[in-house]
Amino acid sequence: MKILYNPLHIISLSIALCLYISCHQKSDSQVWPSWANDMVIYELSPYQYVDSGGLKGITRDLPRIRNLFFNTILLQPIQLRDLASNPFNPSSQFAIQDYNEIDPKLGTSKDLKDLISKAQQLGLKIFLEWNIEETGPHHLWRKLHPLHFRSSEKIVNNRYNLEYVKFNLQHENMTDLHREAFSNFANAFNFDGFMIYGNANPINNLIQILRSGLNDDPLLLSASENIQDGIGDGKNSKLFDLLTTVYDSGKLSTSLREHIQEASQKHWLNPFIDYETNLNKGTDYTLFPNAYKYYIMFAYILPGIPWILNGQEFGLTQAINAFNNNSLLRKYHFNEDLFRSLNLQKKNNPALHQNLGQHNCAIVSHPSDVLAIERTSDSFYCVGIFNFSDTITSFKLTKAYQNAYDLFNKIPVNYPANSELKLGPYQAVMFSNVP
Repeated sequence: MKILYNPLHIISLSIALCLYISCHQKSDSQVWPSWANDMVIYELSPYQYVDSGGLKGITRDLPRIRNLFFNTILLQPIQLRDLASNPFNPSSQFAIQDYNEIDPKLGTSKDLKDLISKAQQLGLKIFLEWNIEETGPHHLWRKLHPLHFRSSEKIVNNRYNLEYVKFNLQHENMTDLHREAFSNFANAFNFDGFMIYGNANPINNLIQILRSGLNDDPLLLSASENIQDGIGDGKNSKLFDLLTTVYDSGKLSTSLREHIQEASQKHWLNPFIDYETNLNKGTDYTLFPNAYKYYIMFAYILPGIPWILNGQEFGLTQAINAFNNNSLLRKYHFNEDLFRSLNLQKKNNPALHQNLGQHNCAIVSHPSDVLAIERTSDSFYCVGIFNFSDTITSFKLTKAYQNAYDLFNKIPVNYPANSELKLGPYQAVMFSNVP
């Protein structure tokens, strides 16, 4: 089913802004819903499910995902995409042809509605990725609005020109086109929210204008770190680079310490490796064979929202291709217990909730290559201790912790203050007073 919109009914940006200001009653910055306080994002590649039924296959897999205590599904685009004869961005999940047409390889609009309904029945929130900048070379607007793209040149310096598949967001009618396409799609389906891509350098009021055409008030998150329009602080893009530097050097860096303090003032999305990083850099398992599990744990202890790529619960040994039709099912699910324990603690422990404006996060270890981070809320706490070196390292805690519980073994633990403790190479411990 194709959701139709009339590209001829486009008004100017100035008129749209006036209408928005005078008629639209929604707040300039969205209200953070209470259900987002313990959000954990599970990014999913729909084309990995083509061989198992596409959208229907995802629907069948939802109980398994829910049993790992993930509570938010982030779908990569499910619209009709370019693949054959697309040398511009062949591995991009955003190489689509039409914002408002579901790819028949994945299913129908009914299949999508059934998926959303089933997810919500299971208590899962469901989001969709939406890119306002990048598209496929055969996008509908290439014929209807060729001047709305950054370039009409396919080849530049004997290379395929990536500007050919990117919109010129500064064009006077571009905002109106996006608003109409976005509202038509969003109003046809009951998504709980959207992850907006391509707004690293947004034009003023873009997010408000996108939101102004919606019947409901879904949560809009941003995959960019540079955020305007009151939709949060976006993706923590520094995290991967900082952990790479630490891993390569085998030493805790000042920059990582400073980043913890910065994170305590933000509301970041914390992907250690999301699809974009996985595509361009590789998998966590292959990049950090000795440390990837405690890097995942580190992304959970930081203030913000953990963001997991589907397949990480299996132990990814190959980079994911969003256009691959093969399912990601593996015989060995190495990390399922890790995520189950982390997600359950995120759900049950207020210390790991968003608690906007109350990010109680502190370093509670004496300087060394071992770093202990404490998150607190009232009487609740959760502590993660990480050895960032490749040797057994001594450290001391600045506080005593009694009658706590190890997150993974569920056994009681006690840690004294100012006593010498040791942690093995690339080893991490997490404990809290919430069993």
